[in-house]
Amino acid sequence: MLMSVDAIRRIAVASAFVFVILLFAFVSCDKKDGSRNGGSASAAAQSHNDDVASTEARIAIVYFSATGNTRKAAGNLAVALGARIFEILPSKAYSDADLDYNNPTSRFSIEYKDRNARPGISNDLSEILGSDIIVLGYPIWGDRAPKIIRSLLDEYDLWSKRIYLFCTSGSSLIKNSMEELRSEYPGLDIVEGIRLDPNDEKAAEGWAKNIRKTR
Repeated sequence: MLMSVDAIRRIAVASAFVFVILLFAFVSCDKKDGSRNGGSASAAAQSHNDDVASTEARIAIVYFSATGNTRKAAGNLAVALGARIFEILPSKAYSDADLDYNNPTSRFSIEYKDRNARPGISNDLSEILGSDIIVLGYPIWGDRAPKIIRSLLDEYDLWSKRIYLFCTSGSSLIKNSMEELRSEYPGLDIVEGIRLDPNDEKAAEGWAKNIRKTR
């Protein structure tokens, strides 16, 4: 039995309508999937950036330097670790006369003998509190850390941080100054310490690798 022209026309129109609906549904679904995938990729990229920022912010190198040697050693570590660096600035800078350890009335000698001496710090170092690891450096003064290091430890809450110490000196090692700080601040997590030659970049790189392994 032959179909009428009108019947054929109706079937063709209905088929075209169904095709359009299916095509629209497919395109809509594809857009949603693309949006989801794009959103996931964007979120992953943001997460990666956040992770990178977090990693960079985790370590802070904090140091005091009276003559420039510790500053140089700190700079070597900053490069090796890719970490931010903060200098402890005294309220009153130390002159050559202040640092004369042979003079019993010099600032060096007075602070060394006074257990309660706490030289003032002129700059705000609160930004270091956002780090998980503090790499703290200082010159050795009479086999000890300068009293301004205690000023820092008294002023800023570092109890939840992992602390690594480094020192610069003519010959003294860090052991005695580190043990003294551990004794005076038993709640601090002072992991280890090292004496660094400010001119030895390789030594700084080697110690930086050790810090990365333990963080």
